[in-house]
Amino acid sequence: MEQIELVHAIPELKEKYVYIVNRAIELNIITLHEWNRRFKFYRDESGYSFIHYLNCMMKGINNFITSNEIMINNGKELEKRFGVKVITINEFFPAFNL
Repeated sequence: MEQIELVHAIPELKEKYVYIVNRAIELNIITLHEWNRRFKFYRDESGYSFIHYLNCMMKGINNFITSNEIMINNGKELEKRFGVKVITINEFFPAFNL
């Protein structure tokens, strides 16, 4: 039976990551297959951006601020499917010009 796979997860957060992914699967937001084949790779040096994105969506937050290039590059597709806009730090804080 297929299980939730994690890539370089922070050990202390594995349980929380699995909980959020399981919850998204239970709510038919994503499938286990989608997670294991695609979304588990939406991470960077800061961690699992997609899990944080899911958490925002499930809490009704409309914008997700990130520097994760995978999330930014797929932002329009993610917003269309999940309803949460992916924005860069510069879009949110233009004065910082990072």
